[in-house]
Amino acid sequence: MATEEIEEYEFKESIKNARKALALCLCNKFTEAQKFLQTLDGSCMYHSLSISTIAYLQAVLTYEQKYIQLAHEKVKETLKICDKQRKKRSWNESIYSWFGKPYFDDFSI
Repeated sequence: MATEEIEEYEFKESIKNARKALALCLCNKFTEAQKFLQTLDGSCMYHSLSISTIAYLQAVLTYEQKYIQLAHEKVKETLKICDKQRKKRSWNESIYSWFGKPYFDDFSI
């Protein structure tokens, strides 16, 4: 298998797992969704996003300080993971963005 095929498979599996977790959450099965997400690797952007979304929903719905604090931590972790996977600009691209048109390739993988 080529590297691109492996990455595509991992991407599809990550999306599938994230959708399953959110579906469980929206069916009012928070504990099942949390147990499912604990079995997954939290270093994937989509898994981490699912974990933080469920933590946020739980914090908003219960309005308890411990859940609000947990959701805050999970969102910060997700932001760190997303920032690591964000495409970095080269020096030339940064200078060009100051004077030229927006560089829309920054929004792609």
